Amino acid sequence: MDFQLIPICSEIDHEMEYKYRSVDICDICSKSGISYRCINCDYSRCSGCHRDILASEEISERLRKGKIKNDIKLAEFKLKEDGLTQWDVMVSNGEICYVNKLMRTYSFEYPYTEPPNNSPDIKTEVRPREQINNIRCGIATVYENIKNYLSHT
Repeated sequence: MDFQLIPICSEIDHEMEYKYRSVDICDICSKSGISYRCINCDYSRCSGCHRDILASEEISERLRKGKIKNDIKLAEFKLKEDGLTQWDVMVSNGEICYVNKLMRTYSFEYPYTEPPNNSPDIKTEVRPREQINNIRCGIATVYENIKNYLSHT
């Protein structure tokens, strides 16, 4: 037996070529006289249906691009509102990506995190800063000041 492989076309993405035939029927509207035929299967459509499908794909693409532009503007506004000036917004594979300009890193997660609330059990004591009379000091003085500070806390 002689077997022959026949290419099978995906129903979602037909590769159409112009091939007018007056006797064939459009698979979409059932009118006779098709203009476009799939190169891999028997799927065919008239020129009116073909133009409608191309127009709907173009509209979908414009809407998708408009949504991405809007998402970028919203993300930039939110970064500005949160004071995250070191971050920038870009699109990677149709997804918003946040780029840290200083660290040269990126993330798909929004970079801002809320600062943690103080626990109600912990009491913070605000003490006045001690006056520093001598601007120049030695390492021993710095060590003693740190030791004194830590012993008070």
